[in-house]
Amino acid sequence: MMMRNEPSILGYALIFCFVVAAVLGASMLFAGVFAPTQSPAEPYDATAFDESVRSVPLDASGDIDPDVDAENSGTVLIDTAHGNQFDREDILPLIEALEQQNYTVRFHSGGELETALAAADAYVVIGPQQTHSVDEVATVESFADSGGRVMLFGEPDRVLLVSDGFGVSSIRERTTLSGLGGAFGMTFDPQFVYDMERNDGGYKQVIATPTDTTDISSEDGIVLSIPGEVRSESGTVLLESSETASRAGAAENRVHSLAVVDGNVLAVGDSSFLGVTRYNIGDTNEFIALLVEFAVSGDRETTEADETGDTGDSDAGDGTEGEDGADSEEPVPPEEPDDPEDPDDPEDPDDPDDPEDPDDPDDPDAPPEEE
Repeated sequence: MMMRNEPSILGYALIFCFVVAAVLGASMLFAGVFAPTQSPAEPYDATAFDESVRSVPLDASGDIDPDVDAENSGTVLIDTAHGNQFDREDILPLIEALEQQNYTVRFHSGGELETALAAADAYVVIGPQQTHSVDEVATVESFADSGGRVMLFGEPDRVLLVSDGFGVSSIRERTTLSGLGGAFGMTFDPQFVYDMERNDGGYKQVIATPTDTTDISSEDGIVLSIPGEVRSESGTVLLESSETASRAGAAENRVHSLAVVDGNVLAVGDSSFLGVTRYNIGDTNEFIALLVEFAVSGDRETTEADETGDTGDSDAGDGTEGEDGADSEEPVPPEEPDDPEDPDDPEDPDDPDDPEDPDDPDDPDAPPEEE
């Protein structure tokens, strides 16, 4: 008698494994195509430390109150032409503090840097991901040599984790201030500084101490979030960590310089402290006041801005307010328009007090002369 060929247990097992493998492979492919491929940026080697080590956070209070001559005015140019890692809101306290000192804040998004700097008193560069060209570095050097202030804000390297569905790889995100900073003898360390003991609620929130050269009487310290060390060949240290701080990847505890100044150039290894949620933690607002004082205390002689070269935004007026104001109110016709001797005639071309006289050099509402 012939027996039917029935599937064996081994055959069923092989079929089951094949189906499971197909399902898993399809789900991985789906995840690789449609799932987010990047994780939030984290400092390099951040997982090497104990997140549970924390201290009591500092209070957030206080205002930015720089000691500046009220009669001063000028322009601060902020770089946005080099892939800079910040938005306007990230530095709003600094912008508002500068504007309160009668300084115009402009953003340079492209074009000739030399032209844009012609009317500037200070140049601010924050977290650039694209390098300044050789010509641009030379322009900034000349700007500083002529009395202009330069402020550089760097960040340590960060790592992005990228998944392609078959594995995870890392991409290092790096600020590029080596060329511009190097022109002034300043270096930005790519590794971040942390402090397991003196911190603001977590080892990444380093409490820095102002040195005696800053004239800041700080009790709580200045809080920098994941800062990098900044070194200067011949400059002066403004902020430093405690002796319990360490550099990522190094076991040694030592004091790290976190902000330095050399002549007309100032550099800080962090920019997050300029944000609206961090500017007044501890005594951080006092350090920002020092930055404002530095930015507006240069002795550079500026020239008129070239409208074609100024590519930035500004909260200040565009120079047309006076012209609009002159046209906004019509003069009242005189009762006796035929009387040439009427001293109250507002249309009298010889009246030196005529508010509508376009040739009056002392008229504050007269339209600007065309160059």
